Amino acid sequence: MVSTDSISDSTASGCQEPSRKEGVVRLTPCPPKLAVILELVNLVSAKVSMQDLSAPFSRRFGLGISSEEKNMLDVKAEEIKDTKKADLAILSDYEERIGGVKNAVEAYTLVASFLEPFSERFRRFVWEAEIVHLKTFRDSDADWIFSRNKNERVKALNYRIKKAQTIIERCDLVAGAKEEVGVKLSQLLKKDEELLGDDIFWDVIRSAEDNYTFIREARDKLRRIGNVNPDSLSLRLFPVKTFATLEVDKQGVIRVNQDQFAAAVDGIDSTRIRECKVCERAFWAGRRDSMCCSSNCADKRRKRQHRARYKERLLAEWQKDQEAARDKGKLRPSRSTQNRKQRRST
Repeated sequence: MVSTDSISDSTASGCQEPSRKEGVVRLTPCPPKLAVILELVNLVSAKVSMQDLSAPFSRRFGLGISSEEKNMLDVKAEEIKDTKKADLAILSDYEERIGGVKNAVEAYTLVASFLEPFSERFRRFVWEAEIVHLKTFRDSDADWIFSRNKNERVKALNYRIKKAQTIIERCDLVAGAKEEVGVKLSQLLKKDEELLGDDIFWDVIRSAEDNYTFIREARDKLRRIGNVNPDSLSLRLFPVKTFATLEVDKQGVIRVNQDQFAAAVDGIDSTRIRECKVCERAFWAGRRDSMCCSSNCADKRRKRQHRARYKERLLAEWQKDQEAARDKGKLRPSRSTQNRKQRRST
């Protein structure tokens, strides 16, 4: 799940269009979970395309697998019989697909290159996702997950948080320059050779890719929801796939947990998720007649409509005057028409 604790819990600025009149404003509030996702999505300009990072990332580095699955890499049957040889084969496959300084530098550089066109705030959110997740986990009361006591848990998590902060700061990941990321990361790994074998080194890059992919997919899903017309046949073609997990609680009861996006939009009115007519950002329509995400965009839209109506009125008046002059015989042909008739006569 993508952590959103770094985003304020207040309603996103693009969730509802303020009223122009002062006094009591009756707006349908944006659901809190959806407000957080809207604010995350709107960290990226609607006119900037987000390329698919998950496919090349997982295909090249295999970082989509968990740490428990790293030992399940393909090994020939003959090699499995010899434990020592099998371990060497697994290590070789791991170094080629996932581990190694070269792959580490390429993985971080790949993500940095995808994040380079975006704002610093968006890059910071993506890179610091693992830190936010660890801090949330550290401050939670889920002691039953660990066999160690709370003090030991806090100490272990603080160590991982410090390591993640070191990677982000030393490599200057938030700055977004992909060339500098590769150089600084290589220098960091030379100074701290054990860092490459630490899980936190790969958890940082995995969380960054997960957060980027989540925002990209959420933006696409919100656009599809905003373009759905319940009265048309497009509703039949709408279904968007989401994910759910099954868990068994302490009483043995199966619980279905929806993913973050599905939980945010479950049961809400789809007609209130719209695309701003000016900036094209996704927003929550607090009023039924809201067509813009903010008062600023609403003012721009009103001015555009006023200019368009003014031009239409001028054009209509000009056409009316032309027709009146033609009816009276006072309308002279244009110079181009006169020249064309003269050429034909000669």
